[in-house]
Amino acid sequence: MEVIIKHGDVRGKRILDIGTGIGRLAIPLAKYACEVVALDKEAVFKSCFKDGSSNIHFVHARAEDYLKTCNPFDIYLLAWPTFDFRFFSLLKEAMGGNGVCVFTTCDNNSDWETIVDRVCRSRYKKFKSDVTNKQKFLRAIPKRFKVIAKKKILTSYEYPNKIAAFRVIQHSLKLWFNITLNKEEKKRLLDLIERRQMGKKVAFGEIVWIYIFKNKKQ
Repeated sequence: MEVIIKHGDVRGKRILDIGTGIGRLAIPLAKYACEVVALDKEAVFKSCFKDGSSNIHFVHARAEDYLKTCNPFDIYLLAWPTFDFRFFSLLKEAMGGNGVCVFTTCDNNSDWETIVDRVCRSRYKKFKSDVTNKQKFLRAIPKRFKVIAKKKILTSYEYPNKIAAFRVIQHSLKLWFNITLNKEEKKRLLDLIERRQMGKKVAFGEIVWIYIFKNKKQ
C-alpha cells in the first residue's frame, strides 16, 4: 500500500480498482482519492462496500465491458490478474495519454506460490507453463508501456498453527485450482507445513512485484 501511495500519486485522483474483490486496495485508498470505483464481475462482493467511504462506488460488471464505456480514470489498479494480452490492449486504450496503471502480481517461484506444484504436481501440470507465461508477460510490460516504478516486496503468509495453515491452504487450492486433496496430497501438504513451522506458527515466504506504468508518448 505504501508503494502505491508513494509512487502512484493517488491523492485527489479518480481510481478504478479492477477485480476489487473484498476491496483490500479500494477501501484504504479511498482515504486519499477523490473517487474510487470498485469493479468486479462477482456481485457477491457488493456487500463489502455497504459501510465503506462515501466516495467508493461498487460496480458489478466485466472489466472488458466496463472499460469500453467508462470515463477515463487517473489510476487503474490491477492486482493479481490473469495474463491476457488482449485485455491489456483494451486497458492501454482506456488509459489514454494521462492514465497510470498500478499492476501487482506474485512471483510464481516464491515459496507460497509453489505449493500447488509440490503438493499436486500429478494433477496440476500447468504450473511450469503458468510461470513461463507470467515471465513472458512481465518482459512485455516495458516494451508496451513506460515503467515509472518497479518494486520487489518480500513478505510472508503466516498462520497461528499448522491446523490453521492446513485448512486455509486446502481451501485455497480448491478455490483457485478446483483441486480437492486426496490422501497422498494431504500428507505432502502436512509435511510441507511442518517444514515451515517455527514454534507453533507456520510461515510461507512470498515475493510480490509492483509495476507502475503509463502509455508511452507517440
